[in-house]
Amino acid sequence: MGTDWFTNHYLSLEGFTVSDFRKVVNICEVVLGEEHRSYKYKNKHSQSLAERDLGNLENSTSAIFEENYGRLQIESELFNVNLLLNPGVPSIPEVPTISIHVNTAAFGKSGSKTTISAGQNLETLLEIISEVGNYLTPSFSFGLAEAGNEEDPYISKEEIEKGQLPRVFWSTIFSERFIERLGRDTILSSPAWRVEELSNGQIMIIATDHMTRPSDEWWEHPTDPWGNRFRAIEEHLGLKEPRRSD
Repeated sequence: MGTDWFTNHYLSLEGFTVSDFRKVVNICEVVLGEEHRSYKYKNKHSQSLAERDLGNLENSTSAIFEENYGRLQIESELFNVNLLLNPGVPSIPEVPTISIHVNTAAFGKSGSKTTISAGQNLETLLEIISEVGNYLTPSFSFGLAEAGNEEDPYISKEEIEKGQLPRVFWSTIFSERFIERLGRDTILSSPAWRVEELSNGQIMIIATDHMTRPSDEWWEHPTDPWGNRFRAIEEHLGLKEPRRSD
């Protein structure tokens, strides 16, 4: 279950503005407790972030939106946050997307006595995910580690429009479309590690206590010895074909 990167995608059928992107940067800074004087930017043609240090937030974000693509890195003593515009999410590359991209090494392993700071980092990341979701009010948001079966479905534009959930991700933020279809009380009572109702009315669930190395308690299905936590949540939500356990 190990992997190096975790990405949380915020999808909007209505699109994002440069002001939205700047606000997301500001949210990350506030939560991280960092104030920045420069931002590293990378476009499709750059070989590394260091090639394009554009100095300030307005210049960096304007350059990203002019190309409708790019990555902005916020450096922090806790962990670095990469903000991506339209990274090309598989199955829905045409849907406007802002993504948070982090290295999982900063979050240690769940249950380890030597990773108190890693646990604090995880809480910080979850605060960023929820605060950004609260501000953007996305049409749908999901996060997963970049490993495993590449054939696993993400979600289609049609499914977002209809509020049809194909699967549960490690982090999932349900918009009103999905809440109406699945039921608010049903989502809030999900057997997930964390369930949070955001102030904008959307609901965030975090499936397990770690994105790549969850503890046994939060990886295993609570009633089915042959199932995992994701399958338990999908069954609870009434998905037609809950994923099979490996």
